[in-house]
Amino acid sequence: MLKVAGRLVQTAVILGTVALAGAVTFAVVAQERPVPLGPWIGRLAGDRIQDRLAEDGLSAVIGTFELTLRPGLVPVVEARRLALYRRGENVPLVALDAADLVIDRGALLRGRILPAALRLEGMQAQLIASGGGVSLGAGRAVFIDAVQHPGEGLAQLRAILDKPRFSQLRELGVSGISLRVEDRVNGWAWLNGDGDLLISRRGDEMSLDLRLAGPGEGTGPGTLALGMQADLAQGTGHLRLAARGLNPAQLLPGEGGILAPRDPPLADLPVSVVLETELGAGGRIAPLRGRLALGEGDLRLGGDRVARVTGGGAEITLDPARTLLRLDDLQLQSDLAAFRGRARIWPGMTPAGAVSTLTAQLSLEEVALDLPGVLAAPVAGARLETALRYDFAARRAELAPGWLVAGEASLRFRGDLRAPDPLRCAAPDTPSRSFLPDCWRLSLDAAARRLDTAAVKALWPPALEPPTRAWALDNIHGGSLRDLRLAMRLGPSGKPDTALTFTFADGAVTADPGLPQISGADGFFSLQDRQMAVALDHARMTAPDGGAVAIRGGTVGKADTSVKETPLAVAGHVEAAASSALSLLSLPLLGGAELPVAPEEVAGRVALDLGLEVPMGPGREERQIGYSATGRITDAASDALLPGRQVATPELELVLADRRIAIAGPATLDGFPAQIEWGRSLGGGEPGSRLDFSASVSPELLDHLGLPLAAGSVTGTGRATGHVALMPGRPARIDLEADLTGMGIRVAELGWSKSAGRAASLALAGSLGAAPAFDRLALSAPGLEAQGRLSLAQGGGIAALDLSRARLGGWLDAGVSLRPGAGGTRAVTVSGGTVDLGGLPKGGGGSGGGTGATEVTLRDMRIRVSDRLALSGAEGRVDLAGGVAGRVSGRVNGGTPLRVDLTRASPGPRIRIRGENAGQAARDAGIFAKATGGALDLRLDPTGAPGTYRGDLAIDGLTISDAPFAASLLSAISVVGIAEQAGEGGLHFGDVEADFLLTPERVVVSQSSATGPSLGLSLDGTLDLERKTMDMQGVISPFYFVNRLGAGMTRPGEGLVGITFKLAGPLDAPRLKANPLSVLTPGFFREIFRREPPQIVETGQ
Repeated sequence: MLKVAGRLVQTAVILGTVALAGAVTFAVVAQERPVPLGPWIGRLAGDRIQDRLAEDGLSAVIGTFELTLRPGLVPVVEARRLALYRRGENVPLVALDAADLVIDRGALLRGRILPAALRLEGMQAQLIASGGGVSLGAGRAVFIDAVQHPGEGLAQLRAILDKPRFSQLRELGVSGISLRVEDRVNGWAWLNGDGDLLISRRGDEMSLDLRLAGPGEGTGPGTLALGMQADLAQGTGHLRLAARGLNPAQLLPGEGGILAPRDPPLADLPVSVVLETELGAGGRIAPLRGRLALGEGDLRLGGDRVARVTGGGAEITLDPARTLLRLDDLQLQSDLAAFRGRARIWPGMTPAGAVSTLTAQLSLEEVALDLPGVLAAPVAGARLETALRYDFAARRAELAPGWLVAGEASLRFRGDLRAPDPLRCAAPDTPSRSFLPDCWRLSLDAAARRLDTAAVKALWPPALEPPTRAWALDNIHGGSLRDLRLAMRLGPSGKPDTALTFTFADGAVTADPGLPQISGADGFFSLQDRQMAVALDHARMTAPDGGAVAIRGGTVGKADTSVKETPLAVAGHVEAAASSALSLLSLPLLGGAELPVAPEEVAGRVALDLGLEVPMGPGREERQIGYSATGRITDAASDALLPGRQVATPELELVLADRRIAIAGPATLDGFPAQIEWGRSLGGGEPGSRLDFSASVSPELLDHLGLPLAAGSVTGTGRATGHVALMPGRPARIDLEADLTGMGIRVAELGWSKSAGRAASLALAGSLGAAPAFDRLALSAPGLEAQGRLSLAQGGGIAALDLSRARLGGWLDAGVSLRPGAGGTRAVTVSGGTVDLGGLPKGGGGSGGGTGATEVTLRDMRIRVSDRLALSGAEGRVDLAGGVAGRVSGRVNGGTPLRVDLTRASPGPRIRIRGENAGQAARDAGIFAKATGGALDLRLDPTGAPGTYRGDLAIDGLTISDAPFAASLLSAISVVGIAEQAGEGGLHFGDVEADFLLTPERVVVSQSSATGPSLGLSLDGTLDLERKTMDMQGVISPFYFVNRLGAGMTRPGEGLVGITFKLAGPLDAPRLKANPLSVLTPGFFREIFRREPPQIVETGQ
């Protein structure tokens, strides 16, 4: 470019020789007005001109020709429509609208025609720069040919002026010049249509003044003025070039160079420049110095991006020798950029002399950039140091390593930009990108030691990786960025390939709006191959409960940044207090893991490896979020999981996967070990959660839970498993199965026990809370079965126990209801079942070993005495504290009412049965078909053996009638009167007594008697209840009222005279044997002939 500028200066110097083209015509001009000299003189002058032209091989065609004298007797030749031809050619060499030739009078007087001045109009001239140099011509004529520097141009001009024919020429003027300037080396052209040239010479001193009207702003013309004063002898001079308001946008494309036919103008604004220089010896040009000024207009930056320039300029120094252009005090003001500074520009030339490259070194200050689409926010007060090289052939700009300093931010960069070939790149109607026009290629590398996020936000182009940029700048806040590296490659079309890395310190990162902000973050950011990753070395987070969460090894990433919907992957290791970590897991983004207790009610520490996959883009739903976590909860404790109980654990494992959370591991309940696992579905699944558990059941645990146990009543350990269902807004519900194998259990009050080796099970189901209530209770153990409901009191203990059926030790099968009473007592209601007195537990006298007095209320019970004797509809109360005591009333086999009194004794309760109608009771018991009257008093004392009692019977005033056994007996002994009495009115006994032993297998009567006014009776023997047989003996004493006088000498119920008998065989049809002769053995003599009564052996004592 500098060489082109030098050639322009040379051409401007040579341009004065255009006047020599008018040497082919002459005229004579007078001082005041032209005076024609007559046609014959004109013809004579014309002939002389043609002759002179012929000497040079030329001819002229002149439209009009006049020779006049102008004032002062100045002869002037005036020619109009003049054309010069080469001999033998039909195409004009030069064509002019007019030519006025002033003839030197002195020479004319000496007989010579020499021009003193020449005025030309309408010349079509061209200044052509080519590989051989700069040439100047008019039409097809060349006046200055292939000069390499201004000295050569001056030399050629002097050679023309020094010709004898121009020896008297002092002034050459050309008006109406149409000049085409064409650079055939670099391929551009410039055309003006109205110019003026004036060359004056006085000896060796020459001055040149050229004024051209060039392309200007809008429709107004610009001006170009060239002034030169030269010493033709020395080849030196002074040159001044002034351009005002020229518009580079109106430069024309030339042949195969910088400007291609389809290139839009790079600058559409007025440019003004003033340059001055000195021509040294030999015409060598010194550095040009001057000023450049830019007016308002447009600068095209590529594609549709245009900068509106409001002003600018620079101090110019153009050094042709060094091919250097210096721009000092460089300034630019525009809507997109403004700066001040300096620049150094060096052109690179081809062997042909064309400008092939431009190398520029820039040092700019007060740089202000406002580039929408490129910069997110304006940058002001920046400083730029860089160098660039532009290759015209390759249409490529190389950016050397440079610096951009904005505030405290310092950015190093280098790059490469290639413009497209307009002939090979058809821009689409809709551009594929906004960062750079289609078909352009870009390679950019940048680095910074340290930046803050505000600087990155301003410098990161919005069109470069927009989703990633939006996420990074919206979610990485504060702190400082270090060691930033950017590499961007942009092909002819499509999105740029970008690699960006940096470390950050003490930053804040928002991984997702649904998570608390991460602060104090130190880590690494990477964007490469359209994959984004943020690695956090360590950071912290404030949990929803306000607690601190420590983060180590965290990552945030997107697998494909080019797809907006690509999920955001978040992972990291977090450590926090249990309350803080659990409150974090309760966030909706993590599925809202509602815990069975409030997070703040849990103590301990949590360490988690957490992972999230968060959908991006509009319309995100929480159910689409993927999350996983594994970790441990250590030293955790809570007294809210089970109200009033401390649940603690040394370590629990937490797993969050498959839209479910689970927490499992060993734990303790108030110090007692257990294994637990809590879990729940997340993200719109089941609303509640579940706690599975497994624990050892020990006496210490039961006692700690407040169950009323006697000392030593439970030994060994069992195992309980189950689960607790936890529903929002509802009490927790438990389902428990306990294996009691391995536990020894003894309930002294009930006479029941289980050894540790025997199997037993317990099932509970119900709701927990301050007062747990179990709507299902099932107990299965040897000798004990129970089903029902259980409610516990606040603080422990039983509030209510309702058993729909309880079977105990074979002696109880009934419904049981238990309620605690005052002073540690317990009230038990037994109803709708059976109590077998034969199977009642052994008890002692005293308080026993129970944990509290128990009162049993009987309602609608059947109290079984034996297989054939029971008390139905029994009602009453029994106190089991220290044994069995109480009173029960009922009906014998559903008939005669009786009352039963139970008295504490050892080894079991004493039973006393009393009634007002012994006969009817005997009839209901199936003893007699018809019997009436008599007060019954039956005492049963337990012997210690199951179902075995020592009995004592007393009846006062019993009447028996229709007794087949009695009738047969009386008939057999022929006591006619008594037999008739028994058949008519019945037998009346005033006293009935018996001593017997009742066992489950038999009844042993050691002594019994019945006495009345007419009869006395004694009986002893055995009833076999299993075989249903009897073996009895006795004595019947008739007329007992008289006969009893000898009762003192024999057994009760026998008189002095009596008849012995035996009953044996089946109970329903015994065989009777009577010995009437025994009446002859009165009193004690009968003992000689009969066997000893059976002796009662009380087993089990």
